[in-house]
Amino acid sequence: MDPNGPQWLYFLGFFNFVPVMRSFVPSENNHQNECKSNYEKVNLRFDSDTSIRESNLSIKFRWIFRRMKRFFIFKSLSNKFMLIFIPLTLLLLFSVHLYVQIQSSKFINESSKEIRSRNIESESEASNLSRITFSHPFRSYNFAQQIDEVRLSLEKQKKTYQWIRNKFDEAQLKIKHSFDDWYIDRPFLLKFYCNRSSYDICRKYVKRSANIVMEQIYDDLSFENLDGGVWKQGWPFSIQEKDFDITKPKLKIFLVPHSHNDPGWIKTFDIYFQRQTKRILTNAIEFMTKHPKMKFIWAEISYLSMWWKSTDALHRDMLKKLIQNGQFEIVTGGWVMNDEANTHYWSILFQMIEGHEWLEENFAFHPRHGWAIDPFGSSPTMAYLLNEMNFRGMVIQRVHYSVKKHFARNLNLEFRWLQHWSRIDSSNQDIVCHIEPFYSYDIPHTCGPDPKICCQFDFKRLPPGKPKCPWKVNPQVINANNIEERVKILLDQYRKKSKLFRSRSLLVPLGDDFRFEEIKEWKNQYENYKKIIDHINSHPELNAQIQFATLKDYFDSLLSEIDLNDLPTLSGDFFTYADRDDHYWSGFYTSRPFFKRFERTISSHLRATDILFSIATILNCQANILNHTNELNENLTNEYKFARESMALFQHHDGITGTSKDFVMIDYAKRMFKSFRIMEKIMTISLKHLLRRSMPKLKFMHFNVDKQQPTHLFRFKPGFKKYFILYNSLGWALESQNFCFELNLETENDMKNYCLIRSQSDSIHDEVESIQINFLWSIISNQFISDKREICFRPKIKALSLTQFCFGECQCPKHADKKIHSSFATLYNSVQENNIVTKQNHDGRLLFLKNSIPNITIENELISLTFDSSNNGLLKSWSYLDTETKTWKTFDVSVKLMMFGTSLERRSQKSGAYIFIPDNDEPKILENISKPQIKVIVGTIESRYEWNVAKPFPIHLVFSLSRGRPIVEFRAQFHLKPVIESNYELLVRFEIPNIDNGDRFYTDLNGFQVQSRKRFNKIPLQGNIYPMNTAAWIEDKNYRFSVISAQPLGVSSLRSGTLDVFLDRRLLQDDSRGLNQVVTDNRFTIESFRLILEPLNSEIHQTDPSVPFFPLQTMIEIQTLVYPIIGLVAEQEFHSEPLFETSHSTLTFLKRSLPVDLWLVNLRVSLTKTRHLAIWLHRMRLHCFSDCRLEGQNGFNFSKYLCSDIISKLDEKIHKSQLSLSSDVGFKKEIFSLNQVINLQPMRIIAFKLFKSKECESPNVTIF
Repeated sequence: MDPNGPQWLYFLGFFNFVPVMRSFVPSENNHQNECKSNYEKVNLRFDSDTSIRESNLSIKFRWIFRRMKRFFIFKSLSNKFMLIFIPLTLLLLFSVHLYVQIQSSKFINESSKEIRSRNIESESEASNLSRITFSHPFRSYNFAQQIDEVRLSLEKQKKTYQWIRNKFDEAQLKIKHSFDDWYIDRPFLLKFYCNRSSYDICRKYVKRSANIVMEQIYDDLSFENLDGGVWKQGWPFSIQEKDFDITKPKLKIFLVPHSHNDPGWIKTFDIYFQRQTKRILTNAIEFMTKHPKMKFIWAEISYLSMWWKSTDALHRDMLKKLIQNGQFEIVTGGWVMNDEANTHYWSILFQMIEGHEWLEENFAFHPRHGWAIDPFGSSPTMAYLLNEMNFRGMVIQRVHYSVKKHFARNLNLEFRWLQHWSRIDSSNQDIVCHIEPFYSYDIPHTCGPDPKICCQFDFKRLPPGKPKCPWKVNPQVINANNIEERVKILLDQYRKKSKLFRSRSLLVPLGDDFRFEEIKEWKNQYENYKKIIDHINSHPELNAQIQFATLKDYFDSLLSEIDLNDLPTLSGDFFTYADRDDHYWSGFYTSRPFFKRFERTISSHLRATDILFSIATILNCQANILNHTNELNENLTNEYKFARESMALFQHHDGITGTSKDFVMIDYAKRMFKSFRIMEKIMTISLKHLLRRSMPKLKFMHFNVDKQQPTHLFRFKPGFKKYFILYNSLGWALESQNFCFELNLETENDMKNYCLIRSQSDSIHDEVESIQINFLWSIISNQFISDKREICFRPKIKALSLTQFCFGECQCPKHADKKIHSSFATLYNSVQENNIVTKQNHDGRLLFLKNSIPNITIENELISLTFDSSNNGLLKSWSYLDTETKTWKTFDVSVKLMMFGTSLERRSQKSGAYIFIPDNDEPKILENISKPQIKVIVGTIESRYEWNVAKPFPIHLVFSLSRGRPIVEFRAQFHLKPVIESNYELLVRFEIPNIDNGDRFYTDLNGFQVQSRKRFNKIPLQGNIYPMNTAAWIEDKNYRFSVISAQPLGVSSLRSGTLDVFLDRRLLQDDSRGLNQVVTDNRFTIESFRLILEPLNSEIHQTDPSVPFFPLQTMIEIQTLVYPIIGLVAEQEFHSEPLFETSHSTLTFLKRSLPVDLWLVNLRVSLTKTRHLAIWLHRMRLHCFSDCRLEGQNGFNFSKYLCSDIISKLDEKIHKSQLSLSSDVGFKKEIFSLNQVINLQPMRIIAFKLFKSKECESPNVTIF
C-alpha cells in the first residue's frame, strides 16, 4: 500500500463503540452547572462497504488514527442517545459533512453544504461516509481543538482547515448559547459524579520534562551499599590543588549557625521551652547584639512566639534590629518544621499561615528560604507550597543515602524542583532546592566527607566539656601555634564538599538539636571560628572567602553566580527515606494511628469552624464578634488562637508521625481536645450572630475522644423530641451521604409516634425523612443492647449550608410511620444460648443462628459483596452492575488480615517508631483467630456485614453498602492490647487477581497530588512501603481498585493484584533513632476507608504513570470522607426547643454548587486584622476523561457563587495573595473585582484576600 496514496484514509473504518462511564456527584435542587449523570454509552455508527485492515496502515499515519478516533467520541447529556454520523474525508482536500439539530430540531445545514462544496473532489472516495444523523435536541462539541492537532500534520491544506475551523467555531458558539439556557434549569443532570470530558484541556496539556525523574533514578541505581571509607556512604576521593589555585574562581564558604528545636519529642513543648529553648533565644539575641558579625537562623515560630510573650520590651527591640540588619534570619517561618509524609496539604499550609501571620504582625517580615533538615523524607507538595509563597530556595537533608551519592557524583545536589504535572507553558512553578550530601545535619557531618575531622571543629565539644567526639579526637582551641595546621585540615574538607556541587558557593550548616543553649557555647564557636575566618580571608593564596552567614547570604551568592537554566530540573519525591543499610523509615507512616485519625477529625472540624465563623463575621459589622459575647464573659479570641496553634503544633515532624514519647503524644492530644471544645464555643457564637437570637451551647455530634465513636447518642423518653443541625462545609451539595446517630431509650417504646423531619416553624411544610432503624450489639461481647437503637438517614444538604432536623415526636404528619423502615438483622456464631426469632412493631426482626456461617451476600443496586465461610467469613467476591449490558460482572476480591513481625537476627536492626524491618518477605495470615461472630444488617438505606473476633486481639470489621452508591464503606476497629507480647505490624490486604498491575501502583501525596509508584525487587520490602495520605490504587488496562482513607497510613502493593494497607504496629524495642522507647501505647482505634472497583477504557481511563491525577470518583469520595457532614446539637441533654427560629430550615451561603473540580480549601478570618479575610481555592486536575471545565474554561466568578448578602458586605476589590497571606514585596500584586472572571489553572491553589466593606451596616440578614 502506498503510504502517500489515498488508502490511508481507510483508517476511518476502524472506529468502534466507545463506552463512556458515568458516576455520581452530589447535587442540589437549584442552579446546577455541573456535568451529566448516569452511566451511558455513545454509539457511533458508520456504514461502509470498504473492508479495512489496521495492518495496512502506514506507521506514519497511526498517530492520526488514534487522534481521529477520539475526534468522534462525544458524550450524551441526557438519558437519550445522541447519534452522530459525520462524513469526514481527507485526500487532497478535507471533507466534513455536519448536520446538527439543536433544541428547536433545526440542523446547521448551511455550514454542512459549504464544507461539501469545498471538498467535492473527495466526495466519491467516501460516499459511504457522507451522512450523519442525530436525534437529541442538545449537544456540545469540541471539534476545533481536535482539528488543531490534525492540521499540524497536514500542512498542504492549511487554508482549508482554517476555514473549516472557523465554521465549527461558529456552530459551536451557537450550540453553547443553547446549552447554557437549556442546562441551567435541569438539576436532575447532576447525579453523583460529574464526567463531562474536556478534550480541549486534556489535549492542550503538555507537561514540562524534567532532567531528573526520581523513578528513573531508582531504575538506574543498583543500591549497593559499599563502604566509602571515611565517607561511609560515599566514595574515597581527593582533590587537586590546581582546582583551587589563584586562577580559579574563589571558593565562598557560608557558615550558617542554627539550633534545631523540636516542639515536642523527648519532652513536651512547654518543658522544652522552659528548660532549653527560652535560654537559646535569649542568649542568641544578647550575644549577636554584642557581636555584629555573628549570624543565626531560626525556623520554629511556635517557640519564637512563646519567647516573645515571656520576654521584655528591650529584648523584643533587640530581636527586631537583628532581623532588620540581617543577622537573625527566620527560615521557612512555619509554626513548626512540619512532617511531609502524613500531613494533609491544608494542614501544612495552615501551620505556615499561623507562623507567617505572626511574623507579619510582629516584624512585617516574610521568609524567602525553606529549611527542612529533619522531616523524614521530602514531598514535592512542600516545594510547590513554598514556591507559591514566593520562596526562592529551600534546603533539605533526609534523602536516601544512595540517592545522595548518585546526585553527588553527577553534581545534582542543587536543582530546580518542579511538579510532575507542571505545564510546558507555565512559568515560575519550580524552586531551587539544595540537598546536604552527608549523613546528618550535625556539625560532624556538614563540613566535609570525613566526620572525624569535622567533629574536631565543633567547639562545644572542647575538653572537658561534653559531648565528646565519638571518633576519639576532640577539638582544639584555635591559637597562633596551630591555626595554619587547623585551617589546612578544615579547608581541605570544605574544598572536597564543594566538588560535589556546580557552584563555588558552599553552604556549611553549623549546629544541631537544641544547640547554642549556653553562653559558653556561643563564645567557643564564635571565637574559634572567628580566628579561622580571619586567617582564611587574610591569605589570598588560599583563594577562599569565609563568613558567618544566613540562608539569604548563601542563596544571594548562589543565584548571582549560576544561571538558573544551568541547574537541572527534578520531578518526583524523596520517599521512602533510608539513612543507612536497609533501615528504611517507613514505620512512622503508621505509628500511633489513633492520633493520626484524631488529628484528621479535629482538622476537619476546625476548617468547618473557620468557614462558619468567617461568614458570621462578614454578615455582622462588629470588629470581632468574639469580643461581644457577654453571656460567656470571656474573650474567645485568645482561645480561638490556641485552637489554631494547637492544630498547627501537631503537624511537627515528631507529632503527627507518632514518634514522640508516650506522655508527649498525650500532651498533643490534650491540646487538640481542648481545641475541639473551643470550636464548639465558636460554632455557638457564630450561629448566634447569624440567626440574631440566643443560642444554647452547642456540641459536636459524632465524637468520643476515648473511642472515636462514629455515632452520637441521644437520650430519649416518651413524648420527647430533639433538634439538631447538619452542616455541609463543602462547596458541593450532598445527597448520597448517610448520617447516623444512636438513641438511648429510657423506657420500652416502640417509637410508633416518632419521625424525623427537616424542621420548619410551619409544620405544614415539614419534610419527613425516611429512616432506617438498626439494633445495636456490643462490639466486645456481641451481646444485644436492648435499650439502644441506631437511626440512619440520607439528608439532602445544599452546598455550604446548615439544615435543621427534628427527631422524636415532632408533630409528625399522618402516615409518617411509612417513612420508618426497620432493618433485618441476622447473627451467626452468636453467643446466645438458643435460636431466637422475634418481631416487634417498628423494631424489625432479630434472628440468632448458632454455629453457622454460610456464604453471605449483601448488595445494593450497583454492587454485590459475597463473604466466604471458608475464609473465616471475610470478603470473597465483588460483583458490579455493567450498565451497558445490564448484566452483573463478578470478580474475586478478597480481604485478608495479615501481619509482620520484626527481624529475628540477633544483631540486626529491629523495627521501632521510625523504622520498619520485617521478619519475612511476605506477610503472614493472622493466626489464632477466634471464631468470628457475624452480624448482617439489611435495610432500605444501608446494608452492613459486621465481622467481630476477640482473639488474638479485638478486631471489628464493617463492610457497608448504601443505596445507589457505587462504593463500599469499610471500617476497621481494633485494639492491639498489651497482652500481646510480640512485635505486630497489622495490615489488611485487598487481593484482586483480575487486576494485573505488575509492579505499578499509585499513592497520593498530602491529599494534593498523585505519585506513581513502582515496586523494586532490588530494594528490601520495607523500602517499597509509601505514605498514603488519602488514597491509593492499583489498575491495569481494564480495571482499577482504589482505597480511600480517612487517616494517613503506610501502603504498598507487595505483589501484582494486591494492595496492602498497614493499620497499626506494636513494637517491643527502640530503633536507636533517639526516641529511646518502645511503641506499646496502642489504643482502641477506628479507621475508615472507602473502596472502589471500576472498569476502565484502556484508551481513555487508564492513568498515565508519568502524569497521574485523581480519578473524579476518587476525588469526590476523598473530600466527603475527609470533610464529612458535621452534626451540631444542644449540649443540654433534654433540650427540645428548635435551634432555628426562621421560616426555613436551612442557612445557605452559596447561590449554587461550585464546579466539581473546584475545591473550597478554606475561608478564614484574621483574628488580629478586623477587616481581613482570606479564601483559598484549589482547582483540581482530574485525569483526562473526567476533567470538567470550570466556568466553561478556567475562570471563576465570586459574585456568581457567593450569596448576595455576603457580596454586599464585602469590599468590591479582592487581592490575589501568596498562599500564607503575608505581605511580600517580591510578590506580584493583582487586584480583581468580585464580579470579574478570574483565571484558575488546574492544580493551582490560589489565595485571595477579602475585606469587609467600609460602609458595612447592619440591616436584617436574609440568607435563608
